[in-house]
Amino acid sequence: MTDQQIGDQLAREKFDVQIINAAMAQADAQMGGAPMPAPPEIPGQPQYGPSPETPGPDQGVAEIETESEDVEALVEKLVAEKTSNLEGRLKDMESEVSRVRSDSKEVKGAVVNLKEKYAGLQEDSLVKIEDYSKELENVGAQIKAMQRILQQMVPTMADNISQLQELVTDLKQKKAK
Repeated sequence: MTDQQIGDQLAREKFDVQIINAAMAQADAQMGGAPMPAPPEIPGQPQYGPSPETPGPDQGVAEIETESEDVEALVEKLVAEKTSNLEGRLKDMESEVSRVRSDSKEVKGAVVNLKEKYAGLQEDSLVKIEDYSKELENVGAQIKAMQRILQQMVPTMADNISQLQELVTDLKQKKAK
């Protein structure tokens, strides 16, 4: 990347233009004073690289070290900031995982309770079905007993009705005469 591209990228990342210029000058000085060729200037865009106020390699090594320390402090601040953000997100994720585990345990407990209730209901249903089956057998036996009784009574009742009918007919004839 050219000095211009590096400067643009750092500017997009919200670094101070003075710090960018100082860091570029320091890098140029460490490379033996030979900066990377800059692309042609574009009007209205900030320029990065050596400026008249930037110290050269023979001007104030202490100033370069101070600027270097500023850059290091800025980098450390950014790393600390990103790390704290990451730690916060990690804590949030850990609490979310803990909540999900708790919910999972509750669901498992509810499933176990449902299984137990289902087994109990199934057992109760079988007992009731057996009771109803016995009752139906008793009702069937009673119906058969009534059927036998009726089979014996119907012919007798039919004879009695025939005899009553004959008596009524005879009485009507006697009354009419």
